[in-house]
Amino acid sequence: ISYPNIQDNTLNAPLLAQKLQSFIQRIRAGEFYESKKISAKKVDIIAHSMGGLVTRYYIGNLYQSDIRKFIMIGTPNHGSWDAKLLPKSVLGWDVGGVAAQQLRPNSAFLNALNAQGLNPDIEYHTIAGTGWLTDAAFLDVSWEGDGIVLVESVMLPSVPLYCTYDAHSSEIYWLGFMSATAFGNNGGGWTDSQGGTLTTSDA
Repeated sequence: ISYPNIQDNTLNAPLLAQKLQSFIQRIRAGEFYESKKISAKKVDIIAHSMGGLVTRYYIGNLYQSDIRKFIMIGTPNHGSWDAKLLPKSVLGWDVGGVAAQQLRPNSAFLNALNAQGLNPDIEYHTIAGTGWLTDAAFLDVSWEGDGIVLVESVMLPSVPLYCTYDAHSSEIYWLGFMSATAFGNNGGGWTDSQGGTLTTSDA
């Protein structure tokens, strides 16, 4: 499920709601799984980065009891310092608009989102990338991140955390001209990096 990644996340959540219900109806109609009509009521969601925030907003504000399991990969639940560094636009492309402002640590959007808590009817999991030089604050960096999002930003109370090598590796390279830390990272490429073994962590 895709959505405009520069649009206000509170506007993306209703799009997610519509597409989730449409997807469930298509499963029931037999469009998937070798045309088998399955009486599905809930789905499992795997969301990457900001997609996890869109899903969390949906759960907190528009939820229709249609999610069983929710897995977040590299989701900046507590923000990304790099969002503070983004210019308003690059070559006419909006990269620092409303969505980017919502990704900043302690933004009104994130504070409200984290104040809502988690839905007890949903099974949550988080996956964070680590081993990449990541902006942690002004003139401060850490290797405990994926190059854009710190492990501690992905973490949520009482939610299992898994750590892997990759989570944002492709973005790190083309965003290199905006973030000096991108030049200090090892491995990776324009699409992904080698490795990626998933391990549990109690970080």
